[in-house]
Amino acid sequence: TNVLMGFNNGVSTSALQNLIDRDGLHGYKKITPRIQGLIIASSWGGAAIGTIGGTFGITARQGLIMGSVLNIAGGLCITIANSLPMLMTGRLIVGMGNGLISLCLNSYSAELAPPS
Repeated sequence: TNVLMGFNNGVSTSALQNLIDRDGLHGYKKITPRIQGLIIASSWGGAAIGTIGGTFGITARQGLIMGSVLNIAGGLCITIANSLPMLMTGRLIVGMGNGLISLCLNSYSAELAPPS
């Protein structure tokens, strides 16, 4: 489950460097260190929201499905992002999916394991 967040941060760090090198996003010509931090932190904030949200009466299977849908939706949002708010929204949604998957994956694995 930590692979999701690690991969996400690794990819976003290289993509963030491209934003800096290519004069930013529409309306944000200079990507300051503060904005860089907000872009990266939005995913971690989403993970916290997704983890907390997953504790409210859903099954592990439902959580994995919802987390996958959130990851796909967030990835699409990031892909078509042409502004900073849209990019941060997509990263927040991806983070929520990652948090939900991180919470539910262990429970689902335990449900599938044969009793010993």
